[in-house]
Amino acid sequence: MRIFLTAILFYVFGMGTALAQVRDHYAIDAFLLTRMAEKFHVQPRPLDENFSALFFDHFFKTADEEKLVFTMDDMVRLYPYRNKMVEEIRAQQNNFLKLVTGIYEQRIRRIDSLLLALQQQPFNFTTDEKLTVAEDSAYPANTIAQQQKLVKFLKNAILEYMIEHADMSSTMPSARQKKITDSLEPEARKKTITAFQRGIKRLTQGAKGIPASMGSLYCQSLISTFDPHSSYLPKSEKENFENHLGQKSMRFGFSLEQEGEGITVHDLKPGSAAFKSGQINQGDKIVTVQWDDKEPIDVSEATVEELSAIFDQSNYGKMTLTVKKTDGVTRKVELQKEIMESDDDENRVRSFLLKGSGYTMGYLSLPAFYTDWDNQQNNIKGCANDVAKEIIRLKKENINGLVLDLRYNGGGSMQEAVELAGIFIDAGPVAQIAPSGGKVYTLKDVNRGTIYDGPLLLLVNGASASASELVAGTLQDYHRAVIMGTPTYGKATGQVILPLDTLTKPGASQQGSTAQTFLKLTIEKLYRITGATAQGDGVIPDIQLPDLAEVMMKHESTQPTVLLAPRIEANRFYTPYAADSLSFFVYKGRSIADTSAWYSNMKKNTVLMKDLEQKKDISLQLQQVLQRKAKEEVLEKQFDAMEHGVTNLFTVQNPQTEEQKLKLLPGLRIMNEKWKLSLLTDPWIGTAFQVLSSKK
Repeated sequence: MRIFLTAILFYVFGMGTALAQVRDHYAIDAFLLTRMAEKFHVQPRPLDENFSALFFDHFFKTADEEKLVFTMDDMVRLYPYRNKMVEEIRAQQNNFLKLVTGIYEQRIRRIDSLLLALQQQPFNFTTDEKLTVAEDSAYPANTIAQQQKLVKFLKNAILEYMIEHADMSSTMPSARQKKITDSLEPEARKKTITAFQRGIKRLTQGAKGIPASMGSLYCQSLISTFDPHSSYLPKSEKENFENHLGQKSMRFGFSLEQEGEGITVHDLKPGSAAFKSGQINQGDKIVTVQWDDKEPIDVSEATVEELSAIFDQSNYGKMTLTVKKTDGVTRKVELQKEIMESDDDENRVRSFLLKGSGYTMGYLSLPAFYTDWDNQQNNIKGCANDVAKEIIRLKKENINGLVLDLRYNGGGSMQEAVELAGIFIDAGPVAQIAPSGGKVYTLKDVNRGTIYDGPLLLLVNGASASASELVAGTLQDYHRAVIMGTPTYGKATGQVILPLDTLTKPGASQQGSTAQTFLKLTIEKLYRITGATAQGDGVIPDIQLPDLAEVMMKHESTQPTVLLAPRIEANRFYTPYAADSLSFFVYKGRSIADTSAWYSNMKKNTVLMKDLEQKKDISLQLQQVLQRKAKEEVLEKQFDAMEHGVTNLFTVQNPQTEEQKLKLLPGLRIMNEKWKLSLLTDPWIGTAFQVLSSKK
């Protein structure tokens, strides 16, 4: 079931002077956003009625994705603004924001009251009732229809909970089914409705405050109407974005672990705020959290994802945790985040040796194009430098070929991508940039020579984006690597983060800036050296493989505000390698994809998966749901069997230097063994090994 919490995104209260001031603040920010977009955006949209309508629709798609909060009666009141949003912005008015916030508050309060009442009465799962596609995709006509829709959402969630937590089947006698549901329904109802209520409270008592959340949604919807990758960023969100691409982040300093119905502290980072407090220990159960002077939020039954989302709301607020010690004692602990060096091993380069039939293949996984924001001149902590070091380690093991895995790599630093491409090609042009209002210029690899010049294969999929696409496109254009997988995401634009100030400009120093709000703005388009672009359609692999995950992936071309990027002239100064140097590998890979029984079955399963993903009426009758679940379980087992399969083509080993590290840090060995198993059972890795080892 889709999560109801997206529908209760913002619960707004307090309609007095302070709230009016907040709304005025966001009306001013909205005006500044459009001014800066008109000035610096690579392809600013005309601020006309079409823009207004797109902005209006985008706002409501985000604010009420499930169409559960607003009614058709509400939309009739709000619809007159659909073609006048730009007028509001230009006049720095907040009439729309004031009206939509007031309506939203009324509806959320009503939903909160309904949840409280519904918690007291059992649900009936024997009636032949459905949540229809038409009902699910439309606003309820009025508050009565809204209540009926809410009940159906809850029934669906409670059914899911009961089936997950009870051993029931459609062939079980109805009396037995009734006995199980009667005993489990009260618990399922309480936990389901409590989770919805917790979602409301988490947002009402969040660090930002509810009026600010609604204003942020308004501004974010506005700027993302220009394109999908421009964003409105309060200071903490701006820092979190940069931290994702770098080495440091603001953290409390402990990790979380799900334990039964609650969350416990898994471990502490030495030197962190939590560690220095002396009041947090491994095994402590987190009961409530409280931002500054807000009310506490009960998280005793929350998930790790929920609690992490609360922690991410602010980098500067004071957090009060109520923790229950292993001896039963309850204690309150006040913490504030501190800057910490990242030690997230999951987001760093990993390397392995795959050995079989006299062939040794090096394998490198790069999850993100991270960089060293504090030392970009030397950048010794950037991913390109890390990849180079790993390749040198692998070469000492006498590898015959190399696989670089960029699946699910959503991008990051463009400079790191340029330097990474330079590892595999001699000096020369890598990509072309078309900036806003300027001439096309070329990104170049200025370093002579390569670190690795042997057989190379890149793995990509629909979640490989931005910097990943730059590397894949460049190496494909140079005929330097075989690209294998599914078409990439299709993001070939570049963004810059600016203080929300019309006097600033891209490239200007932000040192000493006291800005609390920022704009991530698309200011350039990225082109391949051939003049083509990955924008929209992505990089098309030389060897295309079927993939179940591709069915559920959204690509850039499906975004309603996608930017178009017509082809430009090719760079005349690049010299590709001979095309036939890769032709044998491409032929071999395509032959495997076309003749393999495994890939043939995968294609059939992909068709089945597409059918499952189609929106259908949802039955709310227990017997029908059990029958549907039984069919889905058969398909899921079929899908699981196709997702993994031991290839028996190779063994997986660590480079010698890594083995020495694992001896010193035995805690890493468990994760290392999981990685080895995943490589052994990954069909794409098996195909990559077959492709590269076919030409010894």
